[in-house]
Amino acid sequence: MYDSKMLFAENKFGEIVYINDVKRGKRCECICISCKSEVYAKQGKKISWHFQHSSIKSCNYSSSPFETNLHLASKDIFQKNKQLLFPEVHFSNEKIYNGGLILFEQVQLEKKQNNRFTPDAIALKED
Repeated sequence: MYDSKMLFAENKFGEIVYINDVKRGKRCECICISCKSEVYAKQGKKISWHFQHSSIKSCNYSSSPFETNLHLASKDIFQKNKQLLFPEVHFSNEKIYNGGLILFEQVQLEKKQNNRFTPDAIALKED
């Protein structure tokens, strides 16, 4: 069983933040990543810490938080570690890629491209 509570939100600087890294209550100054409405940090002693919408509202994040939490955690880890480990790739019984660890100089998250689309991540590597 997994905890389906909202563990990530967006702070006033547009950064994705983890529930343990913000101030309690509305002092966290965060919004929901999905619907962009205000959330507050519930950091009590009885239940696990999580963000909650300030007003009751239907939201995609609320209906499927596990995928969202896993997705956001993965991007956060990628940005902090700046590396990806790729497996070997085979096609028609022939190895076409050896696999291995790739290190990046910079990883940018959610950066809009040409006012048209926003990829999850852009990784930059010097050759």
